[in-house]
Amino acid sequence: MGPEFPLAYHITFGTYGMRLHGDERETVHRRRNQFGEPFVERNDRWRTDDARRMAARPSR
Repeated sequence: MGPEFPLAYHITFGTYGMRLHGDERETVHRRRNQFGEPFVERNDRWRTDDARRMAARPSR
C-alpha cells in the first residue's frame, strides 16, 4: 500500500490575470484546494466575470 499523501509537490506561480477561473486551462477553487479534488471546469461566464473584476491589465 502506498502513502495517503503526495510524495512531492509541484509548486508554481503565475503573473496577475494570466490564468482566470473558467478558462480552458485547469485551475483550483480556493475553497476546494485539497489533494485529489477535481479542477474547475471551463466556464466562460466565470472567466468573463473574473476579467471584469480585475483592477489592472494582465501582466506578461
